Amino acid sequence: MISRASVAHVGLWLGPSLAVLAYLALPSAEPGSDGLDTSGRVVAALAVWMAAWWLTEALPLAATALLPIVVLPLAEVLAIKDVAIPYANPLIFLFLGGFVIGLAIQRFGLHKRMALRILLVVGASPRRLIAGFMLASALLSMWISNTA
Repeated sequence: MISRASVAHVGLWLGPSLAVLAYLALPSAEPGSDGLDTSGRVVAALAVWMAAWWLTEALPLAATALLPIVVLPLAEVLAIKDVAIPYANPLIFLFLGGFVIGLAIQRFGLHKRMALRILLVVGASPRRLIAGFMLASALLSMWISNTA
């Protein structure tokens, strides 16, 4: 059986390798052709790189999401100021806050305490258990992102 660590290790090298292959495989824009200009090829290759890292979980999702801040300025596609602007969107800070709350809940074992409390309150009836956990999930989803 293939371990998760070995898949992540392979993915760490697979992402940049596939990105280079994608960059080279995409047709370049020349007069009379339907190819992409250099910027388009770089962005497409970056998308392949990020997809490979997301699929193999080579790095945490948050770290992979920061890849454009590094790659696009180095490839001279966009200035770092232009790349960083979308990361300062208020919605991103909302997600960040949800991630922090989720990590705090996990770090201090609140999720286990909540599960045990729900078991104590609703009892052992399967219907009541499902209803209790659905209610807890709904209440937590009001404040924490589902991806946190």
